[in-house]
Amino acid sequence: MLAVDTELHLRMKVAGSTVDINGIAQWAAEVKQGLACELIAAVLERAQEQHLERALAGEEEVVCTGCGVIHTGPGSVLRRGWRRRKLQTSSGSVNFRLRQVTCTACGRTRSPYPEILGLGPRQRIIEELERRLLDWVTHLSYEKTVQLGARCLGGTCSARYLRRAVGRHGARIAFTAAEPVKVLVADSSMVTAGVKAWGEEFSLALQVQGRAQRGGRTEARKRVVGFGIGRGLWTQALGGVPEPELIVTDRERGLRQLIGRYFPGARHQQCEWHLARTLGYTLSLQGMHVAERKRLVATVIGTLRQSPEAARDGYRTLQERVRAYPRATTFLRNSARYVLYESDSAERTTGLVEREMRELNRRTDVGAHWSLEGVASLVRLRLAQRHNPDDYERIWSAYGSPAATWCLTDHVN
Repeated sequence: MLAVDTELHLRMKVAGSTVDINGIAQWAAEVKQGLACELIAAVLERAQEQHLERALAGEEEVVCTGCGVIHTGPGSVLRRGWRRRKLQTSSGSVNFRLRQVTCTACGRTRSPYPEILGLGPRQRIIEELERRLLDWVTHLSYEKTVQLGARCLGGTCSARYLRRAVGRHGARIAFTAAEPVKVLVADSSMVTAGVKAWGEEFSLALQVQGRAQRGGRTEARKRVVGFGIGRGLWTQALGGVPEPELIVTDRERGLRQLIGRYFPGARHQQCEWHLARTLGYTLSLQGMHVAERKRLVATVIGTLRQSPEAARDGYRTLQERVRAYPRATTFLRNSARYVLYESDSAERTTGLVEREMRELNRRTDVGAHWSLEGVASLVRLRLAQRHNPDDYERIWSAYGSPAATWCLTDHVN
């Protein structure tokens, strides 16, 4: 990074025979992009020149990118003009110049400033523009994001480049928990991805940090702590998560054993909504009449939401009502230890994760078959943007903008 301390004076001639607020606003919108690009180029060139002057005065250092020798002081390097460079930014295409210097050690003429300015070899699209486009692509398709970038920003890229950027940045997302970890809610869903025609399953674990009032509504404060897709999805999602006091799942096959291994001291709560739904499905397979089955299932959640003692009594009554249906009886018996506790659970359903799954499915269900890597990167970015802003910030460079005092001089003839 370079330091800059300069004044930029802008002189503009504005003339018009019929001027109103709409015309002025339209004119400003048309010229602002060009002005922004000129300002960027001017600041970049001025910053390089000031740095070189400080280096020749012995206050800064210049490193030769050819031989690696560090130069400082008068005569350490020789000025050799400028080399042009073009970059895509969110303000449009910026054409600026890179200061060239000749190394007195190896005799090569190069520019030491691309690396100092945060530019990679042959880089044409800067990270600032990538970030703006990635903020949009988690909500829109790749093509629409590219079109919107061209129309609203002036600087854009191809859909192919944007896919690579999503993969590159999404793979760097690492979800972290906020201490203490008291409540986890975990569930899984399907996405059209991978080699299987029907798609692959992905899992999501959310840390529930309580609830707060927002806009007159009670809203849960959530944080993503784990995400997995494809083979070993639950190991990916829960493998590195700190042990919670309570974890709520739908108790799908294999998950009970995994939680027992990772979180031996946690309370494992079965989602009450899934329990009622599975019970209804089991009774339908065993031939219970539709009306009777619906009446019975409708009482399940109400029974479990009573005091612990009343819930146990109601649960035994429920088991008596399905005694003639062996599979339903076995299901209720096996589920009892996951829904009947001596004290109420802070969370009783996986509804918070279900809502998040619906949002993710809306973005990924676009009529295409995703690759596992492509959909995983996109989902990671979206989840980090929404719930883990600190994890999202960590994948970007710590760049800052100069403190500027703008000086505008109007000159009207």
